[in-house]
Amino acid sequence: AFMPISGPMKKDVSWISLSHLLEYREHPNDNGYTRLEFFSRNFLDLQVRAKTFEKRMAPAVQLYAAQHRRLMDATHQFDVDIVRRDTRSTKTVLHKQMLEMPKKPLLNELALAEKLVRVTYKEWKNDNPQLKDCPYLEELDKLFFT
Repeated sequence: AFMPISGPMKKDVSWISLSHLLEYREHPNDNGYTRLEFFSRNFLDLQVRAKTFEKRMAPAVQLYAAQHRRLMDATHQFDVDIVRRDTRSTKTVLHKQMLEMPKKPLLNELALAEKLVRVTYKEWKNDNPQLKDCPYLEELDKLFFT
């Protein structure tokens, strides 16, 4: 499960693997940064608050959960177990989020796709301010946000 550090439509966006992320927390200096800690014990400081990072992470976890559920259903149909079991004693952020999934309402694949398209559209619109004069923008806004 990968997620972009900034918006996925950015030209030079970096992606992180949630299965390598041990934890995230507010930076010790409390300057609006979030510190990410990876299995390699490397740290990455992002200029974003931890709550914002958590909101950005949610669609990636939901997409992973939907894919995982689909794969488990398919393998069950053929009586095959192809999903690797995690044998590490230290659990990643992805593992912790997956444990929380049963407590949250599950999105179906269509709802998840709609959510991802909405986020991408919003980012595209913000990155292209010249579009404010586009006659179709109002219709697109209605399509994505009503």
